[in-house]
Amino acid sequence: MSSSVEVVEKMYHCFKSGDMATLKAEVFAEDLKWHLPGHHPLAGTKHGIDEVLAFLGVYAAWACKLHRSAWVN
Repeated sequence: MSSSVEVVEKMYHCFKSGDMATLKAEVFAEDLKWHLPGHHPLAGTKHGIDEVLAFLGVYAAWACKLHRSAWVN
């Protein structure tokens, strides 16, 4: 059994490398719930692997846009 740290490291590695198949098969649980607090478009609770992966894709695109904007200005 993996430690929590190992699972989180594997999640980040899979996300960074675009390995969504391993995230789905080996990292995320079927009944996954991902909650992001706040009052903004990305806030809320995502339910299930597919909804969480879609959220992470939107988040990654938003983060890249934000960082690019900071580099230009």
